[in-house]
Amino acid sequence: MNHHLTLTILGNNAKNIPEKISKAVRDLGGDITECRLSKMDDVLSGMLTVQGGWDAIAKIEAQIPRLESELKLRIHSMRTETQKAAAALPYGIDIVSSCRPGLVHEISRFMAEHDVEIHDLYATTHQPAQTATPMITLHMSVNVPAALSIAALRGEFMDFCDSLNLDAIMEPSK
Repeated sequence: MNHHLTLTILGNNAKNIPEKISKAVRDLGGDITECRLSKMDDVLSGMLTVQGGWDAIAKIEAQIPRLESELKLRIHSMRTETQKAAAALPYGIDIVSSCRPGLVHEISRFMAEHDVEIHDLYATTHQPAQTATPMITLHMSVNVPAALSIAALRGEFMDFCDSLNLDAIMEPSK
């Protein structure tokens, strides 16, 4: 039986961190089943799920302090279980807008109020050369409950975006 451990990492963007972490997990008998790493400024952050026998998971947990010291990272771990997927439809949402406080919260609240699970959310800001107005780009991967009317949800979402002057696209994930 496989056991699961989710790790979050945070640290300076040192060279070859993905290779070093994946090697340590492999050498300790685990296997990375899901991973997301991202560099923001000079900071590397990430989350990964590792699976393996109970002994491999215990070895990985025991080696976290050594890995933190050796790789100059902060690592947090939590034992997890795989979740059974609910009947849902995967959709992608892209939004572009001028930056304003609370925008990510407003969009997240809309999704929560409609029982739409946000699977991934990425937000980046940039300063276009043509204007002094900072812009934000958001991308979300969401899971829409199969029981919801896609047409009704899309209509409400587009009305919501129009009310906030957001340029948005909502389409099925491919």
